Amino acid sequence: MFTRAWLVCGVLALLAGGSFTVYQSVWLYRSASARGTIVALVPFTDPEQAGITYTPRFSFRDDQGHTHVLMSSYRTSPPEFTVGEHVPVLYIRSHPSSAKLDRFWELWLVPVVCAGLGAFFAISGYLLLRLERRFA
Repeated sequence: MFTRAWLVCGVLALLAGGSFTVYQSVWLYRSASARGTIVALVPFTDPEQAGITYTPRFSFRDDQGHTHVLMSSYRTSPPEFTVGEHVPVLYIRSHPSSAKLDRFWELWLVPVVCAGLGAFFAISGYLLLRLERRFA
């Protein structure tokens, strides 16, 4: 029973990782690029980790000349950027508030984690199931 649950969870996580990959790929295909500037580094205190992480707040100008100021969803410690640094930004023209910094982990963290965990659980579940059947 345990091995089947392990295998099913792995397959579901692989499907989730694949879905996130397709979504992100379509988002990237539809996105436009812009040059942004880091305007602030917002500190976040996590009481469980006893540390401070920093999220960059950035501004960019879309192709219609409107300026947008957004906060990244990605946190790092120490800060990855400095205030005033120019950064590449990707955004959807019809929805510029969905802009993201053009950084690998900001764009691909969720698909990589889901696919990685899914592969681990699916392979482990499969191997445990074969082992269980061999000794049954």
